[in-house]
Amino acid sequence: MLSGILNEEELMAIRFYMGDPEVAENGPYEGGTEAYNTINALMHPGSANEQDKAKEGRVIMLTGADQLKSYLALILHIYRAMEKYRQSSLDAGKEENSGSAAITFRLDRLSSLQRFEADHHRVAGFFSTCKRRFLPEYAHKKADVVMLEVERDSSVPFLDFEDIFEGCYAKPEEAEILLPFGMMIDRMVPLILSEQERRLYRDINGQSPAGKWRIYMTMEPWPEISEEKLQKFYQAVMEEGTVGRIMNCMNLLTAGKVLTGEEEVFYGTWKKQLQQYIMGTLGQQR
Repeated sequence: MLSGILNEEELMAIRFYMGDPEVAENGPYEGGTEAYNTINALMHPGSANEQDKAKEGRVIMLTGADQLKSYLALILHIYRAMEKYRQSSLDAGKEENSGSAAITFRLDRLSSLQRFEADHHRVAGFFSTCKRRFLPEYAHKKADVVMLEVERDSSVPFLDFEDIFEGCYAKPEEAEILLPFGMMIDRMVPLILSEQERRLYRDINGQSPAGKWRIYMTMEPWPEISEEKLQKFYQAVMEEGTVGRIMNCMNLLTAGKVLTGEEEVFYGTWKKQLQQYIMGTLGQQR
């Protein structure tokens, strides 16, 4: 059990992201047990992720600049916790190679996989995977599902929730391994779907999986960005009027509406600045 290497801020951020009801009600973050939908959307480019989630009845929303500030801090806390956990696992001999011990499983949207390919094979958003094969209930919650066997090398930070929260893990059946945004897909190998998989892993519309792949993940260094540029990104992202417009865009997207061309450019530019701030902050600390 390696939870002792993580500080209280990091553990609180992880628990909130997991949807822990106690932290959602009494902790430092607002947004409830489903806030991970919004947090992850912040790390995806443009509005496509929000559109996907709207089709599944998921809510993306912010209540103001203070909540956004707290979510930025949460993202940084979780990534730093992943780095600590990865290094401690290596030191403890738990991650000695990138073979079978480092293979986990994920049911994702075909649209997400296509966007990862379009974005130079870089993964957006925290990447939830399972140690114990695929979970059918996750297929039923998404549209146009794909099955992914995820093999990571030793450069990839991660968190093992079962180990960290041993004895008080709320969802032991998930055996979740959380992987970071910014991973690179080194290569993708298509696999054959069995008839059983076609029947068992039907999506929200009752459709069989759109495909199955083994994807090989690695991590590259974050970009180095000057403190001056980081502050410019932060100020641009947090400006009060800007946050108000972003909140309006999120409300429109959650309602299933399409942004105008001008709104889409504004929304995408804002997200890019936010992501550059996150990546640049992490780059300073390596």
